[in-house]
Amino acid sequence: MKTDSLIAQIRASSREMVRQLGFLDNRFESIGSISQCHALVEIDKHGSMNLKQLSEILTLEKSTTSRLIMQLADRGIFLMQPDENDRRNKIISLTKKGQALVNKIHREAKSQVQQALHLMTDEEKNIVAAGLTIYARALKQARIKKEKQ
Repeated sequence: MKTDSLIAQIRASSREMVRQLGFLDNRFESIGSISQCHALVEIDKHGSMNLKQLSEILTLEKSTTSRLIMQLADRGIFLMQPDENDRRNKIISLTKKGQALVNKIHREAKSQVQQALHLMTDEEKNIVAAGLTIYARALKQARIKKEKQ
């Protein structure tokens, strides 16, 4: 396949995935923005972290991440405590309310992926998992390379 055709196909598939995963209609809008949902998932995954770490993971400016964290902290979803090693830093963690919300995200997202996987053969499942991993890694590498220029 020619490079232009391949690029067009990947871009079309990426757009379709975004639509099918519900990002355009923000199916988790009762929880918050897509960025806030990603923040919830990452804090859950890591247990706790500071603002700089979360900003790097989300690839958002520190000021943007700070705003979205403060909005969730104001709603009782995140707890922000001073870092014992550096009082200038705040450690972000989930409250019980935040854990309940992230559990909802995990349940709904897992169900959506399971439904799609049930329609695939084992070979297709492995191809999709490997392909998405490779593509995500390459996108990250390309972003980092561009930022260094």
